[in-house]
Amino acid sequence: MSEIQRIKNKAIASMSHTDMGLVIDVIECYLPEILKLDVQVMTHNERGVKDAVLRVEGPEYIKAVPILEKMADVVRQRDPYKIITVDGARAMFGLPPIQTATPPWSKKMAATIRRLLLRRIAE
Repeated sequence: MSEIQRIKNKAIASMSHTDMGLVIDVIECYLPEILKLDVQVMTHNERGVKDAVLRVEGPEYIKAVPILEKMADVVRQRDPYKIITVDGARAMFGLPPIQTATPPWSKKMAATIRRLLLRRIAE
């Protein structure tokens, strides 16, 4: 059994048929690209992986992120009921949610820098 087949079988082991239909082709299409990198691919049945179909760890994780994001986008586009959110699709592949809100400390930091610059200009 190939590595791709083994990972795919583990990933879909406890999925509903609907979820399998969304994910199985995506895994078959994009997993070979990920396996070429120096990373370890874990499924939700393995240590520490919860709520995710796949999770990638390793030295070349940064190179795998664009591939995982593409996988999440494809799953979200294929969802016939349009109930999978961007963050939900990202979570399926072990990616963190997209941060849309500006952290409150950055607004304070910007205000502080603005005040300091205005003081310098006034001097």
